[in-house]
Amino acid sequence: MGDISAIIPTYERPVELQSCIRSIIDQTRPPQELIVVDDGNLGEVPLLREINERGIRCLYLKKEKKGVISSRNLGARVASGDVVFLLEDDVVLFPDFIEEIMNVYCLEGLGDVGGVGGVTVPIVPASKGSAFYRLTQMAFLLMSKKPAQILPSGFDTADFDRSLFKGKDPVQVDLLPGGLCSFKKEVLKEFSFSERYQDASGYAQGEDRDFSYKVSRRYKLYVNPKARAYHLKASKSGFGTKRKQGRLFVLSRYMFFRDYLAHEGWRWALFFYSLFGFFMLRALIALYSMQKSEIERVFGIVEGIIDILKGKKSLY
Repeated sequence: MGDISAIIPTYERPVELQSCIRSIIDQTRPPQELIVVDDGNLGEVPLLREINERGIRCLYLKKEKKGVISSRNLGARVASGDVVFLLEDDVVLFPDFIEEIMNVYCLEGLGDVGGVGGVTVPIVPASKGSAFYRLTQMAFLLMSKKPAQILPSGFDTADFDRSLFKGKDPVQVDLLPGGLCSFKKEVLKEFSFSERYQDASGYAQGEDRDFSYKVSRRYKLYVNPKARAYHLKASKSGFGTKRKQGRLFVLSRYMFFRDYLAHEGWRWALFFYSLFGFFMLRALIALYSMQKSEIERVFGIVEGIIDILKGKKSLY
C-alpha cells in the first residue's frame, strides 16, 4: 500500500488532542499526512513543530458546521493517502497501531479488503458484574459472542475491547469502530457518512455502524487485535445530557434496522424484543444506582421509543 492519511475531527478537547497527536508522531510507521478538522476554538494544531520534524504534512481545517460526521466527510474529501485512518481526538495509539493495521491490507487470501480497524485496551479493569451483564445482553439479542457482528435484531456487539477478540489473527466483521479504523481511499470516494445520524447540535449516534455496514456489503472489513489503543472516552462537551444520548441511541438503532433489516417482516419481533430488553437493563441499572444521570437516560430511552412509534426518520 502507498501513502497514509490520518483524520482527527476535534471539538474543544485540546489536552486529549495533544495526547492523540503525540501517539501519532511516535508511530513506528507514521502517516504521511495528518488532517485536523476543527469545529471548536482550537486555534492551532498542538505539537506542530514535532509533526513537521517527523516529516508529516499537516492540514488544519476550520469549519463552522458542528459535528463529527461533516468533519469526517470533509477530511475524507481532501485526504491524499491511499489508506485513510479515521481517529477520534480522545484515543491514544500504541506505537505500532498504524503498522499493524497496514499489515492486514498486505495479507494475501483475505479478499477485497475495504477497511481495517483496531481494538481498545481497558484503562480500568472490567468490574465483576460485567460477565452477568454480557450474558443478559446476549439473552435479549443485544450482543453475541462474536464481536462487531450485526444480529438479526439489528443490535450488535459494537464493543471493541481487546478481550472480546480471541487470538491474534485478523477477524472479519460487519462493523468498525468509528474512531479507530481505516479505509481505502477508493472506499471513501464511493461511500460517505450519513448526516441523518447527527442532530442539530452536531451530536452523532450510530453513524459509524451505518457507514461501515454499508461498506461491508461491498468490501470485506477486518479488525486486527494486534492494533491496540486506549480510548479515554472524554466527555462530549456541549452535546447535552444522558437523557438526550439515551433517546438518540434508541432512535439510531431503529433507523439502522429499518434501513437494512426490516424488509424481512419477522425481524420486527426480534427488534422490539431486544429494545424491550435494553430498556429493562437500563431501568434496572438506574434503580440500583439511583444516579440522576442513569434515570435521565431511561427517560431518554422512553422518548426514543415514542419517536419510533411516530416513525421518525432522522435524529433531528
